[in-house]
Amino acid sequence: MGILDGKVAIVTGASQSVGRAEAIALAKEGAAVTLVARSYDKLVQVGKEIEAFGGRALPVQCDVCDKQQILAAVEATVEKFGTVDILVNNAQITNFAVVPMEDWSDEDYHRVVDSGPTATWHFMRACFPYMKANGGGKVINTGSGAQRAAMPGYSGYGTAKGAIWALTRNAAMDWAQHNILVNMITPAAVGPAMFEQHTQEEIDAFGKMNPLGRIGDAEQDIAPVVVFLASPASDYMTANYLSCDGGFSPL
Repeated sequence: MGILDGKVAIVTGASQSVGRAEAIALAKEGAAVTLVARSYDKLVQVGKEIEAFGGRALPVQCDVCDKQQILAAVEATVEKFGTVDILVNNAQITNFAVVPMEDWSDEDYHRVVDSGPTATWHFMRACFPYMKANGGGKVINTGSGAQRAAMPGYSGYGTAKGAIWALTRNAAMDWAQHNILVNMITPAAVGPAMFEQHTQEEIDAFGKMNPLGRIGDAEQDIAPVVVFLASPASDYMTANYLSCDGGFSPL
């Protein structure tokens, strides 16, 4: 038996890296998982991995920048599994130009905001009625060290992640009366998006900056924290910010 038997989860950005690891970990603990991302073929593959160990998965292609597609993904989840108990907002467009604030394009700014805090807002509101009806639920949002540590070239991204932190805290206050617990993690793990923006040398240097001296592993270092926040072990925690980044955030 898993600690999430009978629960239903939605994981956005589940086609690769951290989102994939989170979805698989939740499924291994017994949750039925809706896999959300733009790349349907990759979602199908993750779904097959989950089904191979007896888990339940529903791949749903969704551009999180589109509210109607978000609503459709939640509706598909309820149609397939009956409800929503756990929401993991992991998706975030990260292929933006790392440049000074004055050189950020409007397109890049809106892409990071639309895929980050705006998508998180729409997914949370779409799942709220089902969590309320269930007598509670778990929302796990994804931040970044960029919202705390000033990072040159990341003004738009840091703004987006800072907005998610504000949303997390305020929603936690609004929804505590419904036993819907809203927390945030800030992961640092190697994934495809990191290689799109940085060289291997830069990634290695970033790892050495961490007090633990390495970049995190999505399966070993990040996914277990999400399972904890989704489980009964965190039933007295809300409005919290958990850093999974080797100690980088306080620097």
